[in-house]
This record gives sequence, structure tokens and C-alpha cells, in this order.
Amino acid sequence: MLFAKEGRKDSERRAMIDVLRRFRIVPVSRTIAARYATVRRDCPRLEREDALIAATAVDKRLPLLTRNWRHFRQVEGVTFYTGIR
Repeated sequence: MLFAKEGRKDSERRAMIDVLRRFRIVPVSRTIAARYATVRRDCPRLEREDALIAATAVDKRLPLLTRNWRHFRQVEGVTFYTGIR
């Protein structure tokens, strides 16, 4: 969906690819899948995609960087990236 948006310029697609190359892919492990099931059970109003993001962040002990922190604050164990070390 990110790349398929109608009207997206090739230069925008290339810029997005350049940004995404800086990140690593985190495969969905059994522990992430189990955590996802728990998040879905405990936070039924949370979108599926957000539940997977939250489950991955909690399982990998990674702070979550988001503008929509209200969506995730209900998930037990989620910490947020603040930019402060």
C-alpha cells in the first residue's frame, strides 16, 4: 500500500526505499506470534497491524517510535522512544 498509492512519483518511491534500507527486517518468531495473540486478546480494539507492531516491540525489548502513542499505551510492556538517552 505504501508504494502503490495512486499518484506517487517515482522519486518518492526511491526516497522511501532509501529510508527503508536503514532498517532491519524482524521476522515473526513463535514468541512474537504468541505475544501477538496475547495483545489481541487483551486489547481487542487495537488494529491487527498495531498489535503485531506492539508484540514485536515488547518481545524484542525495543522502544516504539510512533505519533499514535494512544493506540499503544494500553499494551502491557510497551515502552516508547522519546529521543532522550
